Amino acid sequence: MLTENSCVFTLKFLLVPILVCVLEKTYHRFTRPLVLTKNGWVRGLYSSDGDYDMFFGIPYGKVTTENPFGVADSYTKYDGVFEATDNSKNCPQFDDLSNSFGGTLDCLNLNIYVPRGGKKLPVMVYIFGGRFMFGFAGKFVNNTLYGPQHLVRYGVIYAVFNYRLGPYGFLCPGTREVPGNTGLKDQTLAIRWIKDNIEHFGGDVNKITLFGHSSGAISVDHQVHSQPYELFQQVILQSGTSLYPFSVLPANDTLPSIIARKLGYVTDNVDKALKFLSRKNPLDVVKASVSIQYQYTPCIEPRFEGVENIITDYSVNTVPQVKNRRFLIGHTKDEYNFVYAKFPNAYFDTYDMFEEFLSKAFHLNETEMETSVAEVKRFYKVNKVSSLLRENIVNFTSDIVFSNPLLRQMERFVNNGSDKIYYYVFTYYGGRNLHQVINKLRTGGAMHADEVGYIYQSTVLGDISSDDQLMVDRITTLWTNFAKYGYSLDARTVGSGETKTKRCTPAPKLRSETSTYSCAEVNNALYGRINGKGRGAGRVEACAGSSSLARAALAARRSLLEPPQRYQYESALSVDCASDTDLTRDTSVNRVLWVTAIRTRRRFFNG
Repeated sequence: MLTENSCVFTLKFLLVPILVCVLEKTYHRFTRPLVLTKNGWVRGLYSSDGDYDMFFGIPYGKVTTENPFGVADSYTKYDGVFEATDNSKNCPQFDDLSNSFGGTLDCLNLNIYVPRGGKKLPVMVYIFGGRFMFGFAGKFVNNTLYGPQHLVRYGVIYAVFNYRLGPYGFLCPGTREVPGNTGLKDQTLAIRWIKDNIEHFGGDVNKITLFGHSSGAISVDHQVHSQPYELFQQVILQSGTSLYPFSVLPANDTLPSIIARKLGYVTDNVDKALKFLSRKNPLDVVKASVSIQYQYTPCIEPRFEGVENIITDYSVNTVPQVKNRRFLIGHTKDEYNFVYAKFPNAYFDTYDMFEEFLSKAFHLNETEMETSVAEVKRFYKVNKVSSLLRENIVNFTSDIVFSNPLLRQMERFVNNGSDKIYYYVFTYYGGRNLHQVINKLRTGGAMHADEVGYIYQSTVLGDISSDDQLMVDRITTLWTNFAKYGYSLDARTVGSGETKTKRCTPAPKLRSETSTYSCAEVNNALYGRINGKGRGAGRVEACAGSSSLARAALAARRSLLEPPQRYQYESALSVDCASDTDLTRDTSVNRVLWVTAIRTRRRFFNG
């Protein structure tokens, strides 16, 4: 074997040493990393942009041709050595980035990125978002979104996998052959493959962090509710939870017939429609599905003897498997601006969205609705909808769709025995705010998906500025610290600059012997530092979320009859969150935004 010492030479034998040097520099390229998994040998690639190995397109499951909408089979054995060099095989979908259709049902594969020379490394497993309709682990038409460079440099193994989407992943007719949630079951199959094999790549099977964004985070939350601690020990939810409005729907046995009719086959029999669709080109099925503009989501599966289910009830009625698990949970500050950013001002002058959003989220009756709308408008200082109050409206919709469900889920996790929970709010605005870059928006603030560009390397983003690099360093340090040590909020300096995190103790109703919150802001001007002078200077946004329903929810968690509780931060500063003007609204607002959320949803879900 050639070694680095082979590159020593003298002038007398100049040609020979040069040849030895060339051989030494290309030695690793010719040998390539080789790993023996339970399925057989896998040969990957050495990266050219960092000290890590790459394994692309490793099969973990197989879709059956007879029933492409049903549960996949586990992959058995590889023939010879599997060449893990292709990351372009994706599941059938319409890709928003390239504005094109593509994919194949031979798509149940995963990518693993491994820092060289490590042993018993922490493992981070990512589930991508995309409204359950699009997304890819590797590349699609030469676009990549989830490059590993920023994560693996901190000594963690990073894995990301493809799973079926749209009609093939989330068609829910509720039949025995296709009960629903096939995409979620693909995810479980991939996670189990990683659990069974990651030690062969140098990973620690007892230190697996499952994380996801948006619909990927909703998926992670469903895995939390259905899968045991042994499969993964830590969880990061980025802007997603199974408590989101319409994140779970009842089974729908009419949809297969609707799609089949688009393709020229008319029947009201669900089994005949499924049989017809199973023989069609998958891209034709996806095109027909896109044309009807149906929003796919996970669903409530009917029970059949001998058939494994993943969701049989709404998560609010299900006990989450959170005992001993640790969580990092959060969102961006202006989440819902990703919808409103392109809307003209006239929209906000004419459309009153308060009743619609409250109705969808809390299922209020007519009397409750009238009172609630008035109270919530007063809380957000919106007497009448107007483009002048656009920011207030963004706050309201961001909170009711994103912040409030996350905060409610955090309380459920605490009450069911979670070890620790960390809560963040991302407010940074820079050149890598992903959603704004992709959609050519420069609205300021941080909307849905904007933090993703600071965690991953992506072809759709340009060069990194010094400020953006600082944010990349900080957020990836937080994420990987959580994966490595079980905590995210490092008291030491993150990257360069001052510390950006403080620890806090929650209000009594959220406190237990084993569970606490820690709060962090990732913001624009202060980078989350708590300093400055005067009331509210350097305030940690995550203490109560954005100036909105999240704050009201946090305030309402304490008894309405108790005085405000003080949030203590382990550092030079303690912040009286409850005395903040945004938190001292009257109790009727708290009752609407928090108590009503719990009471009415339980009443609705329990029938």
